[in-house]
Amino acid sequence: MIPAPNPAALPAQSLVLIPLLRADLEAAHYSVATLSGLWGPEADAALRRNQRVPALRALAALRGRLGRDEPSATLAQLFVLGLPVTRGALSAALPSLGAAGAVTLGLVARVGDDDERGDDATAEVLFDDAPTVENTLLRPLVELRPYSFVDAHGAGSWWITSDLGELVLGHALGESHVLGVGGASLTLSGLLLPNQVDTALDLGTGCGIQALHASRHARHVVATDISVRALEFAALNAALNGVTNIEFRLGSLFEPVAGERFDHIISNPPFVITPRAEGVPSYEYRDGGLVGDALVESVVRGAAGHLTPTGVAQLLGNWEYRAGQDAFDRLAGWLEPAPAPVDPNQFDGDFAEKTPGKPFSAPAEGTSPSNSSGAAPALDAWIIEREVQSPELYAETWIRDGGTRPGTADFDRLYDAWLDDFAARGVTQVGFGYLLLRRPDADRPASIPRLRRPRTPARRPRPQPRRNRQPPRRLPRRPRLARGPPG
Repeated sequence: MIPAPNPAALPAQSLVLIPLLRADLEAAHYSVATLSGLWGPEADAALRRNQRVPALRALAALRGRLGRDEPSATLAQLFVLGLPVTRGALSAALPSLGAAGAVTLGLVARVGDDDERGDDATAEVLFDDAPTVENTLLRPLVELRPYSFVDAHGAGSWWITSDLGELVLGHALGESHVLGVGGASLTLSGLLLPNQVDTALDLGTGCGIQALHASRHARHVVATDISVRALEFAALNAALNGVTNIEFRLGSLFEPVAGERFDHIISNPPFVITPRAEGVPSYEYRDGGLVGDALVESVVRGAAGHLTPTGVAQLLGNWEYRAGQDAFDRLAGWLEPAPAPVDPNQFDGDFAEKTPGKPFSAPAEGTSPSNSSGAAPALDAWIIEREVQSPELYAETWIRDGGTRPGTADFDRLYDAWLDDFAARGVTQVGFGYLLLRRPDADRPASIPRLRRPRTPARRPRPQPRRNRQPPRRLPRRPRLARGPPG
């Protein structure tokens, strides 16, 4: 396994600069409530519709009344609305870190620079106090949004960094895009059980939001991701918010935690069903690289072997309805106990003795009752299907989510690819919902899984793609995110 970034392994210079950034954000009162107060409820609502003009007008009016740049307004214009600010304004908003420190941390760059990360040359120029340098325009390289929530432990707030969205970029997202706090993230964080536990695993951590939530009820959290870039953001977010009980590891699915068990497994996996075809973008934040719903199946099947007795796993997922086969029948099959592989070196008489020169062979099923003591048990399960979509609606939702606009040749090409992929497996519908899995005590068999569909699905919100950052209204915990161009 390749060592992954973690807060303790961030560059030494970053470890010095991050506390300065935190102090400046606190001093600027850079919070969800502050930003909503800057531009008002109507502009806030417009931002949810992906329109930033009302917010910009409100900031301009505020600047006119005060005769100066308010630090929180400067930060909002730069990191939420995605528009440049002057070096002088940023230095005033971040007096401890300074504009040069923001460049060094990779938060901003000069307008016109092609580098996606700040460089030392830019930082050196910004140390100059000449008036012309004060007016140098700086553009954002990341989103940096305030985030607030209330959970069983009380009210909390963080700052979350992630990649810029397509409105700021002016084009479709890159395949290595690291998403901020989106609709699915809010849904899962609102469902998390707050029970105090010793260990928790955030599988596919992305920007680290679920690991941060888990850090409030777990003594130690392990957060994994297949993306180095995602782990860099997650490590930065943990350090920026002073969270020290998260360990970050690089790898796919359960590979980074082989042989380990956890009291609580949390996963907002890359569950979006995407054609595995040439020319179809595969976004790391949402596409698991497997065919159909196999990624969700892998997480469900793998959870049993990585939970402690009475441990709980919570995740979101999509599942396919196929011709002649109900999706819940397939889900029930994923929960069945998985036989452990036989170790031929632990012969106990169940199979014929090895004969010199003759290869060892096991029965067709490849298991033996007494040689398979490591078999994962069946899981207790509560699965709620929140939404069912047709293949057409599903394809339209996620093609748009990647930034491809309807009515273009690319949109039509991708639409064809999605429908061809669904047709190849006989997919008639795609379900979305929540999975709560529990490993039973060793002396008690698993109960019959409970799988439920809403009686009035038309009243339920659809699975939320990246654009929709509104928290579901009926969840027990209601995080809030500063609104802005989606990312």
